[in-house]
Amino acid sequence: MVVKGKWILSKRFVEETTEDGWYCDGWNLWLHVSGGGKWKSWVLIYDSPVPFTNKRGVVKNAGSTRYMGLGPAGRVSVDKARELAEEYGALLAVGKDPIQERDRKRAADKSEAKNDAVTVSACAKEFFDKKIAHKSHKYQYETARMLDIIHSTIGSRHPRSVDSAMIVDETGLGRLWDEQRPKGKRLRIALNGTFKVATSRCRLPLNPMDEDYIEALLTDKKYTPQPRLSLDDFHDVGVILKTIRQYEDRRPHMTGRMVSTYALEFVVLTAVRVSEVLKAKWQEIDRPNKNWDVPPEHRKKGDLTGKVRTIPITESMELILDEMERRRTDPSPDAPVFPSPTDGGCYDPASIIDILDTIREQFNRRGGPLTISKIHVHGFRNTLWSWGEAYHREDLLLIERQLDWLPEGFRRQYNAVARKSQIDPTMDPRAGAPRRRLMAQWDAFCNRPEPLPTEVIDFARYHRSAA
Repeated sequence: MVVKGKWILSKRFVEETTEDGWYCDGWNLWLHVSGGGKWKSWVLIYDSPVPFTNKRGVVKNAGSTRYMGLGPAGRVSVDKARELAEEYGALLAVGKDPIQERDRKRAADKSEAKNDAVTVSACAKEFFDKKIAHKSHKYQYETARMLDIIHSTIGSRHPRSVDSAMIVDETGLGRLWDEQRPKGKRLRIALNGTFKVATSRCRLPLNPMDEDYIEALLTDKKYTPQPRLSLDDFHDVGVILKTIRQYEDRRPHMTGRMVSTYALEFVVLTAVRVSEVLKAKWQEIDRPNKNWDVPPEHRKKGDLTGKVRTIPITESMELILDEMERRRTDPSPDAPVFPSPTDGGCYDPASIIDILDTIREQFNRRGGPLTISKIHVHGFRNTLWSWGEAYHREDLLLIERQLDWLPEGFRRQYNAVARKSQIDPTMDPRAGAPRRRLMAQWDAFCNRPEPLPTEVIDFARYHRSAA
């Protein structure tokens, strides 16, 4: 139905008519009057040029009549109604359905309004949920740490208000790229994923994380990795361990050793990564067999092997576990071995690092012939390696296994660590569990109260060095 011609109805008629019915004004525009003139509305009546689905879900063929409300006559003036009729008539002239076009525009406007409320944090969360959540626990943890940086810096901003320079400066990407390149790379990956989502979600004209923009703002100098600081002399490990055991809680109404110092002592005795100690659960501790079975999700490269990593429990470690059992309040098997005093969950690694710094400074204030330079918790792994190079050169493979270093290249294919069907031969009791014997010797070495005087010759060390 197409009704063309000049406008028929006068403004006075539209305002004063009280007789119910339909009155054509031309160009498919009709005035519908009901209730004795109480209700008046403008309606566009036309034949759809394309098939459509009505409100009941029934598909109608092209040529079917449609009714499109334009609003009440009291709110939409005669001139406005005629303007809309001409606008929708132009759509009919090119074979488009006015109702479909109106609904499409409303959906686009609604989507645009929704996108205007999107923040960088929302895009980061969507990136994590769709791309990271199904990956390994370790990868999730590392990515979540980088996303936390994004949330705390530019997370509250709209993606359109963020440019490349702001990302590099405010998130600290530029600084990390210079000082901690591996961490900077992880942050860059998280930012790339976040702004890919933002570009699609908010229809950004350009992606601020585009390689051309970011590369121009990052340094291209070669990065030299810096190892974590360790003891200058591995013979001092006994002295620092003794100081750790003597450190007591100095907070008001608190006495005795803090749980964090027991966790720190566990790190020294095992030389494992601090995160593995802090995430340790009681269900991982096998007291009868004197083993600590670290699940693959707690290991740095656990996603490569998918295997449980076994750590032998020495006598000193047993004493620590006895004390943690005595303090234990949560009987569940998944309770942490070293619970945080604040919420009973896992410790933050940063708190253990701070405790070590405090203990080291307290040790140095006491004075004496030995001064401990600044060290890092992760540095005790290097301490074990230095001890092995000096006293157990033939057992360095056992130390590599204790440190959870994976062999490179083809060696990995033939290594029992990477073979799920085999147990670790260094912990096989049928072979005498050589790594257990080695760590027992390390335990004894750590429990030496004082370093050897310079005038005393360590014959065992001298003999091995001569060999």
